[in-house]
Amino acid sequence: MMKKKLLGALVGAVIAFAWGYVSWQVLPWHEWSMKSFEQGGAAVTDAIKKEALTSGLYSLPNFDKDARTDKAKHEAWMKQAHEGPAAFVAVRLEGMRFDLIGTLVGQFITQFLVAFLGVWLLTKTIIVPVVQKAVFISVVVASGVFLFNMGGWIWCGIPSVSVLIAVVDALVAWFLAGLGMGVIMKPRNA
Repeated sequence: MMKKKLLGALVGAVIAFAWGYVSWQVLPWHEWSMKSFEQGGAAVTDAIKKEALTSGLYSLPNFDKDARTDKAKHEAWMKQAHEGPAAFVAVRLEGMRFDLIGTLVGQFITQFLVAFLGVWLLTKTIIVPVVQKAVFISVVVASGVFLFNMGGWIWCGIPSVSVLIAVVDALVAWFLAGLGMGVIMKPRNA
C-alpha cells in the first residue's frame, strides 16, 4: 500500500508541477496585479538600503510594539496608516541568489508533500469516483490557499485579484493532480 501511496503522490506532484509551468509561464494572470516602481525602483532601493538595517519583514507605518499600549503612539500609527502609504515588505539586503534548479526542486518537493497528504486523505474517505476524489483534493488544497491568502488580503492589503488567482490556480492544479491521484488510488474492486 505504501508503494501505491508514493506513486499516487508522485503522479499528483508531477501534474501539479506541470500545471504550475502553464500557470506561471504561459498564462498572463499572475501579472494582473503586479506593479512596477518608477525609474526601475532606484529611489525605493536607495531608501530601503538606508532605512532597513537588517533583512526581515518591514511595514509602513513603521512597526512599533509600544503602539499597542501607548495611546498616543497608537493614534499616531493609525493616522499614518489611514493617510498612507501602507506597505508590508520582505527585505533581503544581501539580495537573492536565484537558483532555478534549486527553486524548482524545492517547489516539486513541496508539491509532493501536499500530494502525499492528499493521498493519505483519500485513503481515509469513502469516495470512489475519480472525479469526486479530484474535487475533494482540489477543495482541500484551495481552502488552505484561500486561508493563507486571505490573511494577506486582510492584514497586508494583498489585492483581491491576487487572492482570487491563487485560489483558482490551486483549484485547477489540484483538480488535475487529484484526477491522477484518484486513478492511482482507485480501490482494486472498483
